[in-house]
Amino acid sequence: MRSLLDTLERLGYVQERRSGASAVYLQKLPRVLRWNEGALRIAQHRGTIVVSGPRSIVGRMRKALLSAAPGCVTGNISN
Repeated sequence: MRSLLDTLERLGYVQERRSGASAVYLQKLPRVLRWNEGALRIAQHRGTIVVSGPRSIVGRMRKALLSAAPGCVTGNISN
C-alpha cells in the first residue's frame, strides 16, 4: 500500500476524504484548474485493493506498481 500512496504523490494527487475502507484523491491543483473526472477512488474490498479513476492515471499507477513489485500476480488486472 505504501508504494500505491507514493505513486499517487508523485502523480500530484492528495487525499480529499476518507470514508470507511475507501478514500478519494484529487489533483493537487487550485480548484479552478481541477477536473472532477480526474478524481481517484481507492477502496479495500474483501482483501483486494480496488482503484478507479481516469484510465490514463490508473494505467500509470499500475505500471509504477508492477515495476516496484515485479513478482506480484497480475491476474484480474485489466489492461
